[in-house]
Amino acid sequence: MIPPLLIHCPAVVPALAVILSLVVIPAWPSHTVFAKQTTGESQDQPHPAVVRVRASEKGAASFGSGTLVGLSDKHGIVLTNWHVVRDATGQISVTFPDGYRSAATVLKTDKTWDLAALLIWRPGAKPVTIATKAPVRGDALTIAGYGSGKYRQVSGKATQYVS
Repeated sequence: MIPPLLIHCPAVVPALAVILSLVVIPAWPSHTVFAKQTTGESQDQPHPAVVRVRASEKGAASFGSGTLVGLSDKHGIVLTNWHVVRDATGQISVTFPDGYRSAATVLKTDKTWDLAALLIWRPGAKPVTIATKAPVRGDALTIAGYGSGKYRQVSGKATQYVS
């Protein structure tokens, strides 16, 4: 398990603040209409930065998806949904497509946006690049995760914004 003191690590907190401000306070409309171009199940290899999150609960477990969004010398930050970890009573862990597994500690949550940032041990995978501006019509978009337990990926193009 990651020591709780690392939550206050000066090297991690600024990175988390930047990540959460980019994700939690977007400067664009809240919904993008997405034109799907592939069928639901993808035969592609999972994206190396998309993880499966497991949170132990009372006599059960919650599963979800997360994305590696930041790295430091020893740690990584995974962004997931708050509802995946909100009822955790035991260990939270993430598993990468290459099999790397790490314990995770909740750093910050935002219930309104249903987001949670998890601190993990540094993986070999590279984090995704976070967009600094809104997608425009025609930009390629991909949705990926472990929503049904198996990795799925759907790609398409942004067609319009819905506010």
